[in-house]
Amino acid sequence: MKHRHERLGFFNIRLAQRIGDVGLSRGQVAKHAGLTYEHVRKLLSGDCLPSDSSLLKLCRVLGLSRPDMKQRLARDRMIFKFGDAAWDYWGVNPRVGELHILFSILNKEEREFVRCWIISFGEAKRKTQEKP
Repeated sequence: MKHRHERLGFFNIRLAQRIGDVGLSRGQVAKHAGLTYEHVRKLLSGDCLPSDSSLLKLCRVLGLSRPDMKQRLARDRMIFKFGDAAWDYWGVNPRVGELHILFSILNKEEREFVRCWIISFGEAKRKTQEKP
């Protein structure tokens, strides 16, 4: 059986976060939004992006900001179409693109924790490399 990785994007990571926040299942979201379970599954895995009408339904059901989610979709479309060139355009190293996406859903305290952890990790690595 082939192992499948989901495509990480600004839209699907925020959608998944919000579904968890409100405590709904994929099936419940699909039912309330008038979408199929399979469509919601594909949206969450990054296999597809929603139409404007599907986006509106999801935002209403989940209490999401439509302008924010449209902006996330625009970024994802650029990344999916142009790959590393999109990251370069935004001045983000493509090697940290996924981290950039994940940072978009963290609050201020969580971002600071991760930043401190990365700094500590880097300092520990540097110290072990300096030892004779």
